Amino acid sequence: MSDQPAGAAPGPRDRHALLGRLQRIDLPGGKPGPGWAWWCPGCLSNHAVDGRWRVRGADGPTPSIVPSVVVHGTNGALRCHCLIRGGHIEFFSDCAHPWASNTLPMEPWEPLSAPTDLADQDAGEDCGAW
Repeated sequence: MSDQPAGAAPGPRDRHALLGRLQRIDLPGGKPGPGWAWWCPGCLSNHAVDGRWRVRGADGPTPSIVPSVVVHGTNGALRCHCLIRGGHIEFFSDCAHPWASNTLPMEPWEPLSAPTDLADQDAGEDCGAW
């Protein structure tokens, strides 16, 4: 419930509630769509997948994406390996950031103009997310 008077512009908490955990995006270069992006608190950037991944619950608070997502840095080194399941990001132990081997809730976020990191062509493990 909002503390705002009727007709007032939404405050930060209200506006945050309107943002999704997954954002539908347009993909560059003819990638199969639709594309979906989310904020990665480990990499401090947004990641995205294209139509090769299966997405369930994209518009709700508990989205899931399978198979897992593998993102490499510009130098080709593994940077992030995660699974989106039930509105949580499960980071695999091979991540190159401090959240490796941890699970965090997805947070609503305001999408950037374009995805920073499009997941690699080879999807990761299926991991039975469905």
